[in-house]
This record gives sequence, structure tokens and C-alpha cells, in this order.
Amino acid sequence: MSNQPSIEQDGDLTVNIQSFLRHLKAENKSPATISTYIEAANLFDEFLRVHGYTRLLAGIRAEHVELFITTQLNLHAAATAANRYRSLQSFFKWALAEGEIEDANDPFRNLKSPKVPEKIVRIVPEDEIRKLLKACAGTGFQERRDLAILRIFVTTGARRSEVANLRVSPSDPLQNDIDLDQGVARLMGKGARERMIPLDPKTVMSIDRYLRVRSKHKMAKLPFLWL
Repeated sequence: MSNQPSIEQDGDLTVNIQSFLRHLKAENKSPATISTYIEAANLFDEFLRVHGYTRLLAGIRAEHVELFITTQLNLHAAATAANRYRSLQSFFKWALAEGEIEDANDPFRNLKSPKVPEKIVRIVPEDEIRKLLKACAGTGFQERRDLAILRIFVTTGARRSEVANLRVSPSDPLQNDIDLDQGVARLMGKGARERMIPLDPKTVMSIDRYLRVRSKHKMAKLPFLWL
């Protein structure tokens, strides 16, 4: 009989990834976070399988993680490799807390995340911003929508995903993420964290103009602010 562990065996990486997935859902982690963590764990599992390394948690060592991360660095940007390192680290923290491994068997005990070169964020010059805003001048649906979006980005520094996911509900104001009277917007950030941001008067006016043309759109009943 083969001594190779089956994927149903206690302590096997594949089985524990499924349990980790259930844990993340129970913790109400965002879908994006869950996807990132599970993708990294599955890639590591496949890496171990392809190279013939043990997939029993208690047998996984720091060198296995280092080889995997080195492969990731060769294939992807340093930021991607570092992200997968942190995702795997979260998985093994969970395994340690669950008693699946002992502290002495934690492969991340003495490891450090790969360094990520600092990116210089390009600041858009004011004259370019003015040109963008001017390009959206007009009374049509698209012009008013694009101007409102641009003003939110320019004046608040909100993330793209936060702005894209703004909601509006004409029939239920409590579901609105925009309060023009108060001049605030509710954003859903990383980790499903809500935060409120102030809107300056010109941004409020731009959103108000957009909402007026939006109300006449054939898809106006949809709960998404941007159509």
C-alpha cells in the first residue's frame, strides 16, 4: 500500500484550504480578500504537488515557502509575490490557531516578506485636471456622469473601486451612499470597512446635475449610482 497521503487525510493542505475558506466566510471577509487568500493557498498547494514535496501541513518547511516565493518573483511583479506571501502567512496563522500545526512547525516563523520597490505615484498637473474637467462640460447624460466621477476623484482621493461601487436608491434614501444635503459620501473600502468623506460644493453640484439626468434614464431603478 502506498505511503503517499490522500487528499482526505487529516493535516493535508488541500483539505485545510477548504476549512480556511469556510473560516474566511464566517469572518465575513470581503470576496476580494477571500479570493486573494485562497488563490495563493491553491497555487502553493499545486507548487508542492508538481515538485513532489509533502503537502502535509506538519511537514511543510520554510524552504518550501522560499522556493515558492522565488518562483512567484520570477513570474510576477514583486508586489504580487509579496501579496501571495502575506496570504499564505495568514493561512498558516489560521492553521496554528486551529491546532493543525505546532509553533515549531510554522514555516513562517523566521521568514520575511519579499521587498517591494516603492512606486512613485505620478501627480496629475492642475492644467491637465482642468482640461479633463473641461472635456466633460455639457448637459448630456455622459458628460454630467463623467464630470461627477472626475470631481469625486479629484477632490476626495477615493479609490477607483470605492467610487465605482457607490449606490443610490430613489425609493429608499437610507440605502443611498450620497447625501447631497449633508455634503458627504459613504464609501466601502478594503476589508468591507465603511468611511465617510466630505464633498465640496462644486462636487455636490456636479452629482446633483447628474442625478437629474439619471432619473430619466431607462435603467434609473438600478441601485448603482453610475449607469
